[in-house]
Amino acid sequence: MRIMITIEASDAETGALLARLQELFGDRVTVMVEGAPPAVAEEPAPPVDIPVSPPPVEMIPPRPPGRGQILRNPDLTGDPVVYGEWQVGPAEWKLVDRVGVSRPGGETQAVRCEPKRPENSFEGYDRYLNPAYGNTAVEMGGSWRTFEWAFQQSDVGVRAGYTVELAAVFHPLVKTRLADGSEVFMSAAQAGDWMANLEWRWVVRAQTGDVLAADDWRDGETLGTTTFDLPPDRPHRYVWRWTAPQDAPVTAALEFRNKWALAMTKVWVHQLTCIEQ
Repeated sequence: MRIMITIEASDAETGALLARLQELFGDRVTVMVEGAPPAVAEEPAPPVDIPVSPPPVEMIPPRPPGRGQILRNPDLTGDPVVYGEWQVGPAEWKLVDRVGVSRPGGETQAVRCEPKRPENSFEGYDRYLNPAYGNTAVEMGGSWRTFEWAFQQSDVGVRAGYTVELAAVFHPLVKTRLADGSEVFMSAAQAGDWMANLEWRWVVRAQTGDVLAADDWRDGETLGTTTFDLPPDRPHRYVWRWTAPQDAPVTAALEFRNKWALAMTKVWVHQLTCIEQ
């Protein structure tokens, strides 16, 4: 009997099989080994499109909104506080005398701050008790005296790189003494000329008292006139912007002074604000 077996095997398997058959059947085994069948080429897999990611874009976090009003009691309301002799002012605000550059007319005179209400108003002040504004009148100096003083508030928190807008709303009230010793308010024309003598500015100080930044002194001349009129319903609004260099509490102050001796002068301060932009 002749048996034909077809097996697909590897070289190692074929060698092992031949050795076993010859061991069993000896010379009676005739083995014919044919070459391996041609390999079937596999179809290449279709190319896969790998999406190319764009370069990462640096995400800049949006600037957080400003904190708005950061001064306490900007309308100068509330119970009055006694800061020193002849210095009575609104809570949260301190009235400070400063010894500045010597000017003609004498030494700097102490100032007085007194909240005004209809029951304690006098000599026409009630016309400035406009409900749209505050009611703090400040007596800055007497006849033939110079003065330099400030409304200030400490521990005002500012953030580095942020700009704050400091604004003051006030009426300058100028009085003059007549020959009989009485005092009257100047007319608009008279007060305009005196207004050139009154100066004001915003100053920002570190808590140690060092000046961090200050606006230029302003006066009636910087407003473009020496005869400007400030009726009760149109007070002067003075604005200055400052960018904080670092995170730190500061002292914000509105300062006033005169350039030469002046008749009795008062300023009606309505509002002092500090708003982060």
